[in-house]
Amino acid sequence: MLTTADGKGSFPVVMVGGVLGANKKWNIGNEVTNSILKTYPAACIIRPKVEPAVGAALLALNFLMKETVANDHS
Repeated sequence: MLTTADGKGSFPVVMVGGVLGANKKWNIGNEVTNSILKTYPAACIIRPKVEPAVGAALLALNFLMKETVANDHS
């Protein structure tokens, strides 16, 4: 299920990959976005500003920081 039971809840769609970038002739990323939103209007399109590996590293660092804080306070 992509949304809430009533069909009104939003959900993220993360657009990654070099093929989705715009070129001089055609912006396939916009075409894909429009197609997704036409079928799933509650979708929340996300275009990351960094590469997926950077996002994964930041997520891991955030997790480690939370673990460190939790262990220092126990």
